Order: sequence, then structure tokens, then C-alpha cells
Amino acid sequence: MTKTECPQCHKKYVAELSKEKDWEQKLALYLSGRLIQNVWPHATAEQREQLQTGLCSTKCFMDWLGPEEDVE
Repeated sequence: MTKTECPQCHKKYVAELSKEKDWEQKLALYLSGRLIQNVWPHATAEQREQLQTGLCSTKCFMDWLGPEEDVE
């Protein structure tokens, strides 16, 4: 398991996908260039986001992006 710190709220947490028994093998595939959605096809968008950015939740992701702008 890999513990990380959210860059938005600074909470320390363990990414859900790192709790899987084949974590090390899948991480190696991902780090070698495989697409994250192909390595973890069952993962939710939030779980994949944790690995890509370190953001711990949808709330932190939205806070990180800032308020939505109206596009006309």
C-alpha cells in the first residue's frame, strides 16, 4: 500500500487501488506507459484520479480546479 498526501487538503491517505493484491504488478505496467484505464479498467474515475494527481476526493478535485466558469 502506498500512502500519499493530498495536494489540496494535505490529508494523508492510502489510495484505494494500492490496497489490491496485484498492486505492484499493475503499478509497474502503468509506470511503463500503459493507460491507467487499461491497467485498472474496473476503477472509478476518483480512484484513478488519486493515482494521477494525489487528490483524495471529488471535493478536493473540484476545489483544486476552482469555480466553474460560464462558457457562452
